[in-house]
Amino acid sequence: MNRNFLVLGAVFAAGTGLGWLINSGFDSTPNQNQTVSEKRAESSNPKTSRYPRETGSSSIRGSLFPDSSVGRLEQLLRDTIESANALENNSYALVLTNELAKKDPLAAIALAREAAREDLVYAALQQIAENNPEDALRWIKENESNDSSVQYLTMAVYEGWARVDPVGAVRKLEQLPAGVQRDQILSNTVNEWAKKDITAAFNWLKDSEISQQSDNVYESTFSLVMEQYITKNLDAASAFVAEMASGQQKVSFASQIATKMAEQDTKKALEWVDKLEGADEKKYAFMGIMHSWAAGPNGAEALAYLAKNPNHPNHAVLFETVIANLSHKNPDALVSALPTMSDAQQIDTARQLASSFTTSNPEKLKTWLAQLGSGAVRDQAVMSSVNIIKDADAAEAFHLSTTISDQSLRAQKVEEVIEKWAGSNQEAASHAVSTTSALSPSQKKLMLDAIRNRQNSFDASASSR
Repeated sequence: MNRNFLVLGAVFAAGTGLGWLINSGFDSTPNQNQTVSEKRAESSNPKTSRYPRETGSSSIRGSLFPDSSVGRLEQLLRDTIESANALENNSYALVLTNELAKKDPLAAIALAREAAREDLVYAALQQIAENNPEDALRWIKENESNDSSVQYLTMAVYEGWARVDPVGAVRKLEQLPAGVQRDQILSNTVNEWAKKDITAAFNWLKDSEISQQSDNVYESTFSLVMEQYITKNLDAASAFVAEMASGQQKVSFASQIATKMAEQDTKKALEWVDKLEGADEKKYAFMGIMHSWAAGPNGAEALAYLAKNPNHPNHAVLFETVIANLSHKNPDALVSALPTMSDAQQIDTARQLASSFTTSNPEKLKTWLAQLGSGAVRDQAVMSSVNIIKDADAAEAFHLSTTISDQSLRAQKVEEVIEKWAGSNQEAASHAVSTTSALSPSQKKLMLDAIRNRQNSFDASASSR
């Protein structure tokens, strides 16, 4: 790969000056190898007359390289195809195939086929289809006989067609014989249509006889289109989902809508969810609201809402959603609310806070643990922290473990830490056990014996090799 093309790679990454670089940096010496377009110009193949061909330097609308000749683009595409660099061989080759197809479609296809790169044929046919979809379909019919290739490349044509005329592409597909292949292409095309006009695509999907008759089209496309519909037209999507029949799809869509709506207007989202009838719909929609609410700037209000509604049917799972978010977004709000919670809620919250502080603010963890009174809440917080740090910092994990107030839990957690620690530093682990006042003499003996037995087993294994 020549130096100029490596420079081109850097400019591709920056995303500027592509056309200028090719025209100013590419070697202008005539190539001794005849280009595909030159070879084809010498032949009498009548198919070439179907496609517009641009060989001069006039500007091509939408082209990255409006002043580059066909021959120059062909040679650059050859370089990318032959490159051992994966980025050049894949991404750059696709871009250049697309650009060459704008100027000389058959040259792009011929080079792609010569290189046995069906992905590049796909890209070229997509580009052709944007201007001449019938010609692109005709090319497949006249040049491809393998069923899987025909299916694959036909998909490319309808994708390209749908970018500029999705209604025309869908109407053409509606005329084809029913079957799995047509349905797959139709599903893909409707999804492309949704990117251009979500409302029209959605209306076709829910009203079309083909869509209603074909599970392949409806099921494979509906979720994808609905996700776009929710993003682009939330009010219309929420009204539609509210009237849907109960089922797993409604549960999923209701959750997505509630999550999105809560990002904009929590009160409106709560009112919308209250009107849903299904238990699962309500449950997952409320979870979506709580996720957005707790993760937002007014996250503490989500906790207050749950405190005011202790009999909510999904209170437990909603509480978990809120504290999981607040422990990262607004831990101080959880610390302040901790005394007002039930014993079980305090334990769950303490675990979440300890996990968050351990990974994000260890000094804050120490201060907070020092403020907590001895008991089950602090014990659970300590155990959560120890579980996180015992592999990376056994000494600190041991120290924390010895502060657990419950004797049984303390011995259990210390033993877990020592087992890890002894594997990397037996001497330090033994010293820690021997000198701590947090263990009874019998507990110390059991742990020290376990450390020695571990070392003896290791020594015996080493000597037998």
